[in-house]
Amino acid sequence: MQDFKSQDWISITLASPRSIFFSQVFGTAMVCFMSPLIFWFFYKVYSVGNPDGSYPAPYGLMYRGIALLGVEGLRVLVPFPKLVSNLLSYFSMLLSL
Repeated sequence: MQDFKSQDWISITLASPRSIFFSQVFGTAMVCFMSPLIFWFFYKVYSVGNPDGSYPAPYGLMYRGIALLGVEGLRVLVPFPKLVSNLLSYFSMLLSL
């Protein structure tokens, strides 16, 4: 819907708003089927997540750490980052005054 607010698409492509809307609906519907199929293909063919495989998924460790932080709370952090975080928070509050 954001495309309809800026008239760039209409002026550049000379397309009607109706054709742009149906193109977006068709693209969204196509992605709803294509994305899970591509994931399934990579999951079955390659060893996704294996550190020694062709797709080691390094961000998996980062997201696991974020999830642990959300579940366990701030007590899983060492004291030094808590101190730095608190000091920066207080400093930003002082700057906003």
